[in-house]
Amino acid sequence: MKSTLITLILLFTLVSCSGDHGGGYEFMPNMTQSVAYEAFASSSLTSDGKSMMQPVKGTISRGHMPYSYPKTFVGAQKAGVELSDPFPTTEHSLARGAHIFKTFCAVCHGVAGKGDGVIIPKFPQPPPLDANHIKAYPKGRLYHIITLGSVIMPSHAQQILPRDRWYLAQYIKENIHKK
Repeated sequence: MKSTLITLILLFTLVSCSGDHGGGYEFMPNMTQSVAYEAFASSSLTSDGKSMMQPVKGTISRGHMPYSYPKTFVGAQKAGVELSDPFPTTEHSLARGAHIFKTFCAVCHGVAGKGDGVIIPKFPQPPPLDANHIKAYPKGRLYHIITLGSVIMPSHAQQILPRDRWYLAQYIKENIHKK
């Protein structure tokens, strides 16, 4: 009995260890060393014959959040009503919002938000951010405009992170609208 147990242990040790440090015996080698296919090559494994498949419906890219409000007047109004600022207004958020404003907004809107930025003689003048109708915009509508743009203002979604867009809306409400 003892010799059978020792023999089994030795046999197991010999089978489980290998000299190439490749992890020993592989039960299903295709699980760790799969067959590589070129992205646009044909394949007999799929119904359409393509090796690269479309993402599953409803898939969201990593690092991307879907935004369901259209770039319309109604979409902007709806965003203003439905979107709420998820971040508290703090000294840090206002300082970050001021930095973002100076970096992306001041060239058109001016440092004080009067619509007198340095590029205005060459481009149409944007509305002053301290105008009464813009002061009435909730933060969600400002976030929407920053995200998708408005009339001739381009979208800043690619340049400004979502958190920073909220900080920018906070800065506009606290520092430009209250003056």
